[in-house]
Formats: sequence, structure tokens, C-alpha cells
Amino acid sequence: MPKFMQERHINVAVKLAVGGGYEITPYEGSRNLKDQELVCSKEPKTHPHDIGKDDLFKEGCHVLVFTVDNDAQAELRFPAVPEDAYWAQKVNPTGTSGPKSPTQVADVVPVWVSDDGQQLIVLNFNNKAKRIGYTLRLLDKNNNPHLCDPIMGNGNGGKSAPQTPSPLVTGSLIAGAGALLGGLGYALASSASLGPKRRHRRK
Repeated sequence: MPKFMQERHINVAVKLAVGGGYEITPYEGSRNLKDQELVCSKEPKTHPHDIGKDDLFKEGCHVLVFTVDNDAQAELRFPAVPEDAYWAQKVNPTGTSGPKSPTQVADVVPVWVSDDGQQLIVLNFNNKAKRIGYTLRLLDKNNNPHLCDPIMGNGNGGKSAPQTPSPLVTGSLIAGAGALLGGLGYALASSASLGPKRRHRRK
């Protein structure tokens, strides 16, 4: 049965790099997302090993939860403003990197960063199939930025809901996901009620 939302958890592993700087590698489970795309599809699975197919209604969204995993010597964090922590741009079929300057894709919306900067939440409304280059920006203790720029494949798809949910209904659904993610319902519901073409900036 299709649903309106699906949480996806990405672990952002950080360690000191040989020769200085940091090595930043996002993982979803055991999948290294520097080497493999983060696949988000609203289609149902047709095989047990299908990757990224979450059986969502066309009007639903993926809730992407990025969590920093510093090793003992690393102290990176996301910036406090969500739009500073996540940049995105549409890329062609052979594109392999995210943007190096602030830009966003309308239907993929960064909405929340935890007070300690260790978690970022992005709502991926996935309105149209496309490849997205996204950049995760993390700061060190001196506020110097360190970037990681993998690729996300949005597959769109899915069946339309029996009746397209109103912003209030959608907001309630996303708020439910927010509660599961640690009391973030207000931020997520506010973003959902604005819709995928407007930004929610947390003060």
C-alpha cells in the first residue's frame, strides 16, 4: 500500500585525511554514496533487492536525515541555517558532482539543523525524475567549510493518492514523521505547508 512519506537515514562519516583536512563519506547502510547514487523512487519494489524504491504516493516525499559521525579527532558540524548546509543542482546523466556555490533545487528542501549541528533534515518531494548533484557543507571549529558532493537519483513515479492531500493534511503527515525524528514536527510541517517551491528558513 503506498504511503505519503519515507524516512531515509544517511550517516556522514568524518575522519582526518592523510596530509591534512578531512575525509567525508556519506553512507546509507553499507552503501558508500560517494561511489553510488542515493536513489529515491516512489515506485513499489518489484524485486527484494531493488534499491531506493519506497512505494510512495506521487504526492508524498522522502524525509532525508543526514547525521554527522565524527571519528575521535574530527569535530565537524552542519551550519545552523539549513540552506547553508545543503546545496543542490540538477545535473546531466554524466554529471558527478554537486554545486560549489549556494543553489537549490525547487522540490528538494533543506528544513532543519539540530542545535549541535550534528543532524540535517531535507524534504525530497521528488516531483520529477532527474539526477541531482548535492553538496553537504560542514564547518570545523574555526568555521572553515568542508564539502562533500555526491549524486542523488530522483525517480519520481508512484500512484496518485485517491484525493490530493491539502497542505494541512500533508503538514500533519510530515509532522508525524517529525515526531518520530525527535520532535521536529513544527519545522517539517511548516515546510510541507509551504509546498516544495518555497523555502523554510529556521531563525
